[in-house]
Amino acid sequence: NEFAWLPAELPARLRVVISCIAEDASSLNALYARYPALEAGENRLELRELGVESRHRIVQSAVGYWQKELDPLQLDILCTKAEASSPLYLKVACREAVLFGVFETLTSTLQSYPPTIRGMYDMVLDRLQVDAGPRLQASLNCVLGSLAVSPTGLTSNEISRLICLSQPHLGAGYVVSVLWPRLWRGMAGSIIQSPEVVHPGAAIRFLHSQAERAVI
Repeated sequence: NEFAWLPAELPARLRVVISCIAEDASSLNALYARYPALEAGENRLELRELGVESRHRIVQSAVGYWQKELDPLQLDILCTKAEASSPLYLKVACREAVLFGVFETLTSTLQSYPPTIRGMYDMVLDRLQVDAGPRLQASLNCVLGSLAVSPTGLTSNEISRLICLSQPHLGAGYVVSVLWPRLWRGMAGSIIQSPEVVHPGAAIRFLHSQAERAVI
């Protein structure tokens, strides 16, 4: 977060794009200290809130990826939430609606969605606890807690081994073939940042720092 890994002076033909949320004051201050011209506004672009039309396009694209579609009323319900101007809110909400919404009750489900990103993550965590059930909650908490304290993420193999250590009675075969894939499907795209198919050596991380803070 101190950007010591970035050269203080960049080659003329090299361009670096760095994104940061305004609330992350420590990172912003460190970035300004390393590159004073940024604080003065040079080569800095402040992203504004998404307009309603942009929100609609993002939602339609997100649910369309899964061959789903929201009607105009459902679009308005989701896109007028208090923090729907954030792409992160829309991403998490769409993922939940597509994978865990019931078509017949989708409108009321969308109406019940919390209006904030933190509220959405609290809802996702509650859903994960219910999905896991009493038997698997210890495994779920082990996975989320381990990801929270890992600075670089964990691989699928590392997570499977951690679950085996925390609940040895489950058996390694069950953990690798059944338990971890089940937990991963419930978290991928909402809590954790991961492609739809995880390579055994790929690092799995939280989708966003707000997801990590919700877990902690």
